[in-house]
This record gives sequence, C-alpha cells and structure tokens, in this order.
Amino acid sequence: MTIDAIRFGNVPPELFASTDAEFLAALKWRDHDVPHRSASNADGDLKTVGLAWKQQCLEHRAHKLRHTFATLDRVLANEPQALPAALAALRHQPTLAARTKKKSQTKTDAATARDTQAEREQALREWLSTGQGRDDVVVLLGCLELLLFQADQLAAQTVGELWRWSLSVALNLSEQLVEIEENDETEQMLASEVVLRVAVASGLLPWLCGLFFDDVKGAPKLAKSGRKSLTSLFVAGTEDSGNPVAAVVRGLSDWLALWTDAMVASRRFDRALWKDSYERRFNGFLRATTALTTDLETSSSSELLGLLAKVVPEQKPEELWREGLEAALNGGKLKSEETGKKKETASWQSDTCSVACLRTSWSPDANRIVVLHDGRDLTIDMTIQGRRMFVGDWKLSVLNNGQPVELTTEWECCCWYSDKDVDYAEWTATATDGVVVGRSVMLHRRDEYAVLADVIKNAANERVDVTSALPFATGWSSSGIEGSREQRFSNGSQSLRVFPLMLPQDVGFGTSGRVEHQPGEFTLATAATGGGLFSPIVLDWNSKRRATEAEWRELTVSEAGKIDHSSGRAFRMAIAKHNLLFIRGLRKITRYRTALGYQTWNETVIASLNKDGIFDEILLVEQ
Repeated sequence: MTIDAIRFGNVPPELFASTDAEFLAALKWRDHDVPHRSASNADGDLKTVGLAWKQQCLEHRAHKLRHTFATLDRVLANEPQALPAALAALRHQPTLAARTKKKSQTKTDAATARDTQAEREQALREWLSTGQGRDDVVVLLGCLELLLFQADQLAAQTVGELWRWSLSVALNLSEQLVEIEENDETEQMLASEVVLRVAVASGLLPWLCGLFFDDVKGAPKLAKSGRKSLTSLFVAGTEDSGNPVAAVVRGLSDWLALWTDAMVASRRFDRALWKDSYERRFNGFLRATTALTTDLETSSSSELLGLLAKVVPEQKPEELWREGLEAALNGGKLKSEETGKKKETASWQSDTCSVACLRTSWSPDANRIVVLHDGRDLTIDMTIQGRRMFVGDWKLSVLNNGQPVELTTEWECCCWYSDKDVDYAEWTATATDGVVVGRSVMLHRRDEYAVLADVIKNAANERVDVTSALPFATGWSSSGIEGSREQRFSNGSQSLRVFPLMLPQDVGFGTSGRVEHQPGEFTLATAATGGGLFSPIVLDWNSKRRATEAEWRELTVSEAGKIDHSSGRAFRMAIAKHNLLFIRGLRKITRYRTALGYQTWNETVIASLNKDGIFDEILLVEQ
C-alpha cells in the first residue's frame, strides 16, 4: 500500500490501516538528523524507535519527574474506568530503580516480577492492536504518560508500538482541535463540571503532543495552538496580578493539576510554557494560590507542592512551601537580591475575582479564612491550625416583619482592611423592600480568634429575623455548654470556644434567638426590633484561654447622650486578659455614637480595654 505523506495537518485515511513500515516510510520529519532517522528508511522498524525513545527517557531521568499525570489522576478520581485495564495496570507499577533496590528480593520474587511485567506489556500490545480508544483524549493522555515516565522500564518493541499508536491518535485528534479563545464564554466555562476535560483536549494534549512529537512536521504549530489555549484559559481564570477567580478557587485541585502537567512537559522538553508577558502573572498566581491553601493532606495542597517543585526543582518536599513561594515572589530566584524589602503578607482580596483570603502567616499550618462572593450565598472555607473547620455555603435567611426577603443585587466587598494585627472583610447586598444585608469576617493574626457577623439595615421597626448556617468540614461537630449559651466546636483533637454575642449568656434569660446543632452544620437564629440587627459570633481557639471563665453582654448605645437602639448595637466580651468592645452602627449619624464610654463616629469598632482603662482600637471602619 502506498499512502500520502504523514504529518500534522495532513492525515491520510489509511493512517491506521497502514503497516509499521508504510507508516514510518510516509512519516515526514522536520529534520532528518533526529533520533528516529534510522527508523524512516527501509530497514527501520518500531523497535528502533523504541530504543531511541528509551534512551531519551534515561537521559532526562535526572529531572525526578512525577510518575503520573496529575490531570489524569483527577479524571480517574471521578471516572475510575476511563482507562482500559491494560493501561491502568502499568500506571502505578514500581519504578525500575525501586525494583532493583529491593535487596531482600529473592530470585523467585524477581522472576515473578519479570513475568508479571511481561504479561502486562503483552496485554498492552494486544490492546493497542485492537484500535480501541482512538477518539478518547483521556486514553491518549494515559499513553503519553507511559511514554514519558515509564518508557525506560518497557521493552523497546512495546515502546515503539506505544509511540506509533500515540502519534497516530495525536495526528487524528489534531484535525478536530478547537482552540480556546479569550472571551466571555471562556469565563463561563470555568464553572463547568467538564472544564478539566475541555482544558485537556484543547490545551494540554496539543501542548504535550506538539512537544512529544516535535520531530514530525507540523508539530510546533500544534504545540503553539495548545499553548495559546492554555494561555486563554489562564487569562480567563486570573486577573492581571495572577489572583484566581472564584470559579477557579472552587476547582483549585483540577486547576493546579493542569498547570503541573503543562510545566512537567515544559521542563522535560526545555520549552517555555509562558511568554515573558505572562511569567509575572503566573508567579502572582503561585503566590495567591499558596495563600489560599492549607491543610497539607488535601489534594489541592498536594498539587500545589507539585507545581512549586516545577518552579524550584531539586528541593526537598518540606522545603518546597517556603522556598518555592520565595521563588515565586522573586521571579524564580531562590534568594531575594533586594535588602530591606517590606515583607509581603499572605492575605489578599479582589473584587474582580470575588475572593477574599484572610491568613495569619505564610506557614502551611496558618489560620485562614477564604470567602467567595460570586453566588447567592457566600462560600466560606476556614482552616484553624492547619485543619479545615468550615467548607461550603454560608447560608443566610432573613425575615423582614415576618416576610422572607430575597437578594436583588450581587454581593459586593464594601470593605477590605489588612495590617499587622488583623484582616477584615465585609460584604453587602440589597434585598427586597430596600433591606440591606451585610456579612463580615475578622481574623486576628496573633491572638487566635476570629469574628463572624451578620448585619441588617433598613429593616422594619417591628422585627427582623436572621438565620445563619455555617457548614462544617468532615469530622467537626458542635455542642452547647451547660448553664451558658457558649458553644463548643470540636473534631476530636481540636476544640474551639464559640460565643454568640447577641444571645444572653445566662440561659435563665429568655431570648427569641436559638442555636441548632445538626450533623455537618451549626445554625444561629437571632432577631431584633428597631430597623436593624448586628449579630457577631466570636470563635476562640487559644489553648491558654480554653478553661478561662468568659462573660459577655449587650451594651446600651446612645447618640449624643440619648439612648437610641436604632443607631447601632454594641457588645462587651471578657475572657482572660481580653476585654473586647464591639460596636456596629446601623444608620448614618450626625452626632457621635457612644457605648461603654467609648465615643466614635465610625460605623464599626472593635477595641480592647486595657488594664489602665484605655481603649486600644483593633479595627475602625468609617461610616
């Protein structure tokens, strides 16, 4: 059979039906001085190709690449049967080095291992001959994975047949390639459940195949197309500084896996993934993502460490978090050449991305609160001492004089403040009847406590009811404290004290509010009259204050000396050496507001009363 020239952009119909010799003879190389040149003449065969490829793999083994594609791991986590059995059996076999280092291995064990390996390779070659999986991008990704990470462990003939199958499928699929463009649809695609598959098909695979088969004519154009699609996706998923949008944060493990694999190929084949104009943006993405990630046992943390390993190679895993981050902040250099540079905080916020990240430090076990405000409910992800406590939608229900209200505007971050002591973020939205709904979060960097609050303004004077539900991560539960309305959150090894300040501390005092302890959720319901409500809860995880008596109560608020509940709400809370004052205005004032002798024009005040009777302001927010 005589077939037309085979190259990317020219795929003859006889591609899969041709013999190995015909295929190699028709293949057009970009440069005849290539490792596979001898395979393109009359005496060449796939075994020769396999030997050349194996030699390349051994030469690049020093890069210490991971042994699977992270994107394939993510796909198989949701679709465990996506790969044929013959491919799946070879994915996680021990490396050649690991097999040879087993000193305790007997000759019988070694022979058994060789027989098993031979059986698996035979099963793979039989499967390759069936022609199955030619239209499946996941199967192609699995074959490329074997070529990149395990070719040096396979027989040359097996490698050659795998190489031909992968190249043929890549040639065929490249004809159907649809590039990802930079437009509004790309941004909408980020929230799709199939975004990873689309990113693999249109971006990652063209990039990989273009690099894998760079010697074949047309391959550079394919790699360029893949890089363009990946860049479009990256631009849609980040702002100019590199901060990821909320949809990306929700699928962070998939997103990190994608760039990890793209960087693996970039390093292996010595081809830059990013043009210079996007390098700084990508470094900013690494910084922002590191700030978002804690709890090193989660998949997103694992993928982040893998990605940092590509930025800063040859570092030990325990060093990657610190040194990889430092490199990201300093343009890929491990040590900053600047002196006296102000230390950057880990916290960040972006209106464009609809994300706020409050974080106490760069330590991997830092306390951290991430809030996404791109949906009907805010989404909260809170980690305490390296363990996730809340994760999911922070639900909110509001009744205005008995009638439910619905949000009529999107959430907007109306205040962001970060200094050496605290991070603070506040969001507002307008609801039916002109009711204004607000939520806020404050995280103290050193004193190991946080404040979460609900605020209602412009409500009916008769009554307003608010129900707030916090979603627990796996393993956490809540319970009440006998004789007090103090609550306790625990996961077996950790424990937090929780103070719902709007409920009277003494259970003997009646209240229209309540707490509910349900599996996976903590619910607080509060109510107020006078046209507004301020309902803060304090979460305290300081071990030295765990057994210390605490007390709190609501304070009288006056405006210019006249008591006025519609002006605002205030609370005092004392625990150990902390004597905290919380004031929140519920309308604009023309005269100063006072609580506990503290006079202020500010809308929000959190202050500490020291032993000398002087207030030290922790947070001030103007009205």
